[in-house]
Amino acid sequence: MRRRGVPVWPALFGLVLGLCMVAGCLTSQSAPKKELDRPTVRVRILSGEPKVEIRGSRADKTFVPSDCKERMLIRPDKSVSVSVNGKPYRGTITLIESGGKIDVVNEVDIEDYLKGVVPSEVFASWPQETLRAQAIVARTYALYEARTSFRGDYDLLPDERSQVYGGMSV
Repeated sequence: MRRRGVPVWPALFGLVLGLCMVAGCLTSQSAPKKELDRPTVRVRILSGEPKVEIRGSRADKTFVPSDCKERMLIRPDKSVSVSVNGKPYRGTITLIESGGKIDVVNEVDIEDYLKGVVPSEVFASWPQETLRAQAIVARTYALYEARTSFRGDYDLLPDERSQVYGGMSV
């Protein structure tokens, strides 16, 4: 688009960029964020299990699908992890009955999620900048999936289909 031989698009681009910056400043200053308000992601760590063993919380027991007709939410104390079939996880665990089997979803703080992803995706011996870049990419991908996921009960899968997530065991 030109007007009298001068391109108009740089001015339009500058106007749009300026409006976006103003909008970003207004929304970012609206309320101070507490550390507890960090986003979370939901990872389906197990699917189609005939039984699930939970340890490390007040709900220590082996669950079968009939126990999970209504969703079971297991929320441990902050200092305690929950073990699902012998593997420890941070955050909360939700047991969902699905077709006579159990699906297990781990809802975890984004920074705790990264602790279970970055060591699974790259070697710890790689350069520090590589590890930082992997954390940025993993965080961005996870938050994007959490915001745009079409899946109802979870946002991510714990394998190559999303990002390799090992919980606290990595």
